[in-house]
Amino acid sequence: MTKRLKASERKATILAVAKVLFADKGYHGVSVDEIARRLGVSPAILYRHFPSKEALYEAVLNDIACRRESYVEAVVASEGSFEDVLRRITRIFIDSVAADPDYLRMEMQSALEGSEATRQFFENRWRPFTDLIEYH
Repeated sequence: MTKRLKASERKATILAVAKVLFADKGYHGVSVDEIARRLGVSPAILYRHFPSKEALYEAVLNDIACRRESYVEAVVASEGSFEDVLRRITRIFIDSVAADPDYLRMEMQSALEGSEATRQFFENRWRPFTDLIEYH
């Protein structure tokens, strides 16, 4: 018998598995059924947490953004020269990609597919960088 997961744990597990599949195959290359099979659950379980495949995809993109956002905002707001800030941002990016390459692969897949969710993701994700560069 498998242990029943809390809703937050189930959601985190779904996001982790979906991230890997979307990173490998892109949005259009993955079905809800495939994600459910990989998780060992029915598609109904996925729909209980995410109303659609698009909502799941957006949640994965949002998870990626949230994982880095606080670090980047802290660096951008920190004191130091423009060059120091750029170095720290670059280090954060390199470290995060090294820690979990699927995040970068997911971002690249989403950029190639060019959905509205992707456009908003990249606009929001890169805004602190572009604002910083425009300021200097």
